[in-house]
Formats: sequence, structure tokens, C-alpha cells
Amino acid sequence: MIAKDIAIQRKNPNELIELARYFALINLSLADAGISAWEAKYWYNYPRPISLIRKIPATLNPQAQPNKFWTPLGAPVTNSVASKNFTPPFPAYPSGHAVFGAALFQTLRRFYSITNDAESSFTFHSDEYNGENKSARLNTRRSLTSRTLTFDTSEWENAQSRIWLGIHWQFDADNGIKQGRQVGNFVFDHVYTKP
Repeated sequence: MIAKDIAIQRKNPNELIELARYFALINLSLADAGISAWEAKYWYNYPRPISLIRKIPATLNPQAQPNKFWTPLGAPVTNSVASKNFTPPFPAYPSGHAVFGAALFQTLRRFYSITNDAESSFTFHSDEYNGENKSARLNTRRSLTSRTLTFDTSEWENAQSRIWLGIHWQFDADNGIKQGRQVGNFVFDHVYTKP
């Protein structure tokens, strides 16, 4: 978990009570992010790219031509014999991935009192590409070298990853980040506040 790696790299929080508060704030932000994202998904009920690109309703754009053969990369299958990546079976907007990521990083910004993104750098090694996980063909995925990232970069790349897979629209990601930051701020301002 990124939050654990960041706490270790920053050597903070270093007291048990503050460490418990740190993880409580993060986990509550993530729980509320899921609730808010899925409420919005079913409120707006906006289709994923595969649904609209393959069969564009004339009401959306009379000049657009559907492409019934368009196929997204899909969400990656890890440690499974399932043969295909998949498109999640629920509405696109907003991107849950973007909401979760932004809620996490906004909570971290607030916890560490970060106002300048340059102050938020950390080193990251992917759990998905750790040299142990298997692809859909059960080949071991190579280990990717650790990267130094910032909270803003991580938040953006996390949201963009779903667009690159073809399972989200850009506005799903952009508004998902805004929504996640709001969730992170709300949780930080209202839960386990310091006396």
C-alpha cells in the first residue's frame, strides 16, 4: 500500500497513536470515496467507451459513425487463468479509480501539511509488476524499477491509467479527481481531528 510506503519513507508518523490516526483517516477516506463514486455512477449512469463507440446513439452525435469492432485493452487480469482483460460491468462516470486515488493523496497532503507538490516526493515499486505476479497467461510479470513520484503525478497517472485501458473517458478521470479531493478534505476536516 502506497500509504504504508510513504509513512516508512517519511519516518512519520512515528508514534503509535498518530500512526493509528494516519491509517484511520486514509481508510475512512477510501471507504467514503467508494460510497461517493458508486452513488454518482448510478446517478449519472453514463456508459463506458465500448458501449458508445460500438453503437453511438444518433441523439448524441448524428455525424458520428459507430465502430462495432473497437475493443479496449480492458482492466488487466492478474494472478488468474481468465483469458481476457475486461471492461467493468458498471457505469463509467466518475472513475472510481480516480476518486479513490485523489481521496488517498488529498488525505496524505492534509496529514503532512503539503502545499507544494515538490514536498510530496516518494519512491514507488508496483505491486502488480513486482516480479511475482502472473499475467492472464500465467507468465510471471517482470519487476519494474522503483520510481520517484509526487502526490500530484501519482493522482494524475492513476486516473489516466483507466483512460489508457479504454474503460474510461477523460471527464471521468478529471471529475473523479475533483470528487476524491473533496472526499479527502471532508474526512480530514471532520474525523479524528486533533484537539
